[in-house]
Amino acid sequence: MSRVKSPLASGASISILHADDDGAFRELVNTVITHHHASIEIESVSHAREGIQAFDPNQVDCIISDWDMMDIGGLGFLKQIRKNHPNFPFIIYSNKRESRVADEVISAGATDFIRKSAGEDHYEELTQRVASAVYRQSDAIPTRNVEQLFESISEKSQDVCWLFSSESEEFTFVSGPYKRLFGQDVESILNDPYALLDTIHPSEQQRVEQTMESAREGISFNTRYQVNENNDFASHVWVRGEPIFNKSGEISHIGGFCRPISRY
Repeated sequence: MSRVKSPLASGASISILHADDDGAFRELVNTVITHHHASIEIESVSHAREGIQAFDPNQVDCIISDWDMMDIGGLGFLKQIRKNHPNFPFIIYSNKRESRVADEVISAGATDFIRKSAGEDHYEELTQRVASAVYRQSDAIPTRNVEQLFESISEKSQDVCWLFSSESEEFTFVSGPYKRLFGQDVESILNDPYALLDTIHPSEQQRVEQTMESAREGISFNTRYQVNENNDFASHVWVRGEPIFNKSGEISHIGGFCRPISRY
């Protein structure tokens, strides 16, 4: 068992337990993520039974597990955790492509299923999915720490990361690349969240409003649209968003990221 740890940022961290019997791939994932995100620490194990022994819900925020491993495998690992921790963030991370595997994973109670790939963009997406899984269990994380964690994760990211408060109905955090991508000062949407609509192509504004309303009701979203009136809406973005629940089961925030993409 090895531990990869990076210095904590902003007084907050996410701790991951990562199980994979491919040692080289496991260490690559761990090294890339901790290199780019100082707020994340990872403990790695080579098989599921070792993961069960290492698991401490007071020390770990999320589990990432391969599907095919020696002994009981990822599914067995998941079932063991679910016996006492039915809602603990558990992500199956596998190179399996069959839809039946994804169906089986979700049916068994996994928080998420991610197919293995390569490249920094993929590892960044993995990190975002981990953060989203942790935020959903925010009964263990005070609101101020959710905001600290989100700010920490955005520090090394080229994405526009954002956090919207359901209670105050305002953006509480928007990361630096926003102005470059959307053509609008960050202060504009911090002062008035509806100013965001001014940056979106008129033909897509209604769809964006509907998407945000759905998120307020607890529905995750994954969408694309055109932004930046300054360049005739030639910028295209991919947007993911997740509702974040408090310990009472109410939505406290909606958090996500925007990423520039090629024309769709």
